[in-house]
Amino acid sequence: MSPEVVGIIQARMGSTRLPGKSAMNLGNWPLIVWVVTRCLRSRFVSRWYLATTQSPLDDVLIDLVAGMNVTIYRGDETDVASRFVSILKRDPANLFVRVCADNPFIEPEFIDCAVEFSLDHPEIDMAFNHAPIWYDNVPDGLGCEVCQSSSFLGIKFDDLPPIYSEHVTKALLESPNLRVCAAPMPSKYNWISDIKLDIDTTNDFEMIDGFVSATDISLESSGLEIIEKLKKFQMN
Repeated sequence: MSPEVVGIIQARMGSTRLPGKSAMNLGNWPLIVWVVTRCLRSRFVSRWYLATTQSPLDDVLIDLVAGMNVTIYRGDETDVASRFVSILKRDPANLFVRVCADNPFIEPEFIDCAVEFSLDHPEIDMAFNHAPIWYDNVPDGLGCEVCQSSSFLGIKFDDLPPIYSEHVTKALLESPNLRVCAAPMPSKYNWISDIKLDIDTTNDFEMIDGFVSATDISLESSGLEIIEKLKKFQMN
């Protein structure tokens, strides 16, 4: 039997730095629709989950993804790790992909590179290509983290400070007993560095929204096309 891979997109309306950003429009589509649409194009992920909270504020996210091929899970607002644990206990896949819903241009090719690497290297507990954590030549906001479900479920979050339940892969990154490494990205992106495409603040949102509104970027645009057009947009 082939290893099972599920994807988990974490999102909530109660963001500290930019509340409500997941429902804010970038061009013609809400941020959460950008993220889910692009994730669904991955070739290796069998099922996708939207891991949000039980807060009524997040009802709008459920409405926005209605009809899309994503399963909703609603859990604790601050204990993000518990949402992941609950999903993985219900759907015991070998690997899971973690995507944050502040990455509108998440690139399916990056997801698939990281998943394929993890499938080929089951001894690796977590691989990532989403940000320049260890290497500078990684665009910030196109990739993901891929984790062995058994490794993640083996973490005793109740014994750790709350920050580890909020930043769910921090325990994996910092554990001396687990194997974590950078995953490859598509070779055509190797020349790219110093690019930030995620949305954390109002300034990030205004820049990305202005870019999307001023160009013909769409939900189907490749990450490479987006970066090339963004560089031209920033030069004007």
